[in-house]
Order: sequence, then C-alpha cells, then structure tokens
Amino acid sequence: MDTPSKYNGTQNPEEWLKEFRFFCILRGIHDEHTMLELAMLKIDNTIPIPDEGISSFAELSDHLKDHITYTLQCKVAFEELKNIKYDTQMDVVEFIAKFLSLCDNSLVLNVQDQKLCLIQACPDDISRNVFKNKIKKKTSMHEVIEIFHDTMIEHKGQIRYGSRIALKHVVTGQYLSHGNKHKPDILRSNLSEVFCSGWKRGCNDVWVITAAYGQNKAPGDPISSNSMIQLVHEVTRESLFGDEGQLNLSGAWVWTLTDPRTNWIIQRHSTLYYDNPGYVMNGDMILLRHNLNKMTLKSHEFKNSAGNQEVIIHGDGQEDLHQWQIELMS
Repeated sequence: MDTPSKYNGTQNPEEWLKEFRFFCILRGIHDEHTMLELAMLKIDNTIPIPDEGISSFAELSDHLKDHITYTLQCKVAFEELKNIKYDTQMDVVEFIAKFLSLCDNSLVLNVQDQKLCLIQACPDDISRNVFKNKIKKKTSMHEVIEIFHDTMIEHKGQIRYGSRIALKHVVTGQYLSHGNKHKPDILRSNLSEVFCSGWKRGCNDVWVITAAYGQNKAPGDPISSNSMIQLVHEVTRESLFGDEGQLNLSGAWVWTLTDPRTNWIIQRHSTLYYDNPGYVMNGDMILLRHNLNKMTLKSHEFKNSAGNQEVIIHGDGQEDLHQWQIELMS
C-alpha cells in the first residue's frame, strides 16, 4: 500500500492501528514515538486529539473507542450478529470467521452469549434443536464451533421434503428412470413404465420427494425412516405408482394423478436390519415399501420390452435386489 488509510470512525480501532503499525515497519519506521505521532496525523478532524496529548498506542486505542463512532459500530455489529444466519450453501469456515468477527466488533465476548447467538444462527428449528442439545454443557467456544461444523455438515446431507434425488440400484448400479413417452399397458391407459437405465445419472433419473397423499409436510422438513412419501418424476411431474391388487403383474409405473397408491414408506437399510431408525441421509441404502400391500421396489438384470432393466414391486425387502442408494441433488 502507498499510504495507510485515514481513520474516520468507520474502522475497528484495533485493526486500524495494527495495519498502521505494519505500514510503518514495512517502511523501516520502528520508533514507537514516531509511529504514534504519524498515526495521530492520520486521524480525521472529527475525532479530536485531547490537548494533553496521547503517550501510547494503548491510550490512543482507548481514545478512539471512547468516541461515539465506535459505540455506533458496536451497535451495528450487534444487530448484524443477532440476524446472521447460516445457509447450507455457505462455507462453514467463512461463516464462523464472520461470526467471530461480529462477536468481537459487538463486544459479545462471553462464551454463553456467543453460544446463544450461534444457536440463533442455525438455518432451521431442526438443526437449532440438535445443536442446542449437543452444546448444552460445553464451556469452550472451540468445542462449540467444532460441534457447529459437524452438525451443519450432517444437516446438509439430510434428505428433506422437496429434495431432488436419484435412486441407484445397489446390485446393478443403474438408476431408476422414466421416459417422456407413455406406453399404455393392458391394465391402465394412463400409466407408463419405470425402469433402470444407465450407470451415469441423467435428467430422466431425477425424482422429487414430496409429502404423501393425504399428508401435509413443510418443504425442507427432514425425512425420518418409516416416513410415508411420494416420488415425483422431475421431468414429467408424474408420481411413482403401485396398484394394490396388480403389483406383481404390472411392475412399477408412474401416473399423472395422486392417490394412496402413490404413497411409499421409505426405510433406511443396514447390514443388520432394513428398518434402521434416524433421518434419511445422502448416500443411505434404502428400501421403498408400497404403502398398501407393503411389498418393496425391486430391480434385476432382466430386460423389459424396450430393452431396459426391469423394475417390479415384489417381496418383503430381505434381498439385496431391493436395495437402492439415495443420491441428493439439491
């Protein structure tokens, strides 16, 4: 820098003095008295220096902090601190750096006060309650920040109502898909077939998780294992459908309408059991169980009439062929 900026009351006094001293040392000025004299020359006339003078940088810092502009800086920083919110698209490290800077600038230095502000900064009530319970007994802000980081990473991976997902068949590695063209089956003229096609995810492999027929869920709410959902094909806006009486004959389909036959129970799968409790997360192995007759979505290497991998609804979910891996798109 060619010359240090003038202090006009809009900067943090400590930061400004640190930068000024850095400038002086960079220019070969090491004498404290000389640096102090130069610093006072760079202070705006609206912030007068007392007639008796100032004898140290600590005294100059206190003088700048006594001015009304610094009081207003703290008030503005405190308002921003109260309103700051973490967004799941933000970089956690950048957010924490800004948060701690606002704490410093607003003189919120007590750990308990900082904890309260960070709790309020959580993106929603779910993450707020989880984070609050985890830090209840913590007295170290370092630990609190680590827990915040881990909680937000977990929060970011949760599958929610409104999430765009893809479903990869675990055994064959192909994605649950549906084309744009309807090919009526012998049972219903308004149904078209779903299938697995391709090991690389495409636009026809994207599904949106919505509330089940007859239920009211807020977009953004996380989905727990054993929740009832609908899967809506993003391109065609048709819902994954299963006929209660004809599942074994008709395979799996999509339909333009929604009714109880478009409701599915989503269950997390583990190596020990297929009803693993907790929130459904990105990367989880899941089962999709039809709500009416409790049979599960299944695929295998057999081909349908169009040459795609067949998808049917059959069995109780005990076989590997019933497993799907959920991939979060947004």
